[in-house]
Amino acid sequence: MDLNDQIEALASIWDHIAESNPALPLSQEDMDLLDHRFDSEKHIDGAHWNSIKNKLFDKS
Repeated sequence: MDLNDQIEALASIWDHIAESNPALPLSQEDMDLLDHRFDSEKHIDGAHWNSIKNKLFDKS
């Protein structure tokens, strides 16, 4: 299996795990840390994961 196929398989497995399992509970400390990280990176331009994934797996 080539690298792109391996990444695609792993992404599919990860998506299935994320969709079929409830979210893990977070402590208040964890939520505060995530909020802080999110707030500190709001100004950074980026791309949505789906557009990155589409570029990675574009086989044309």
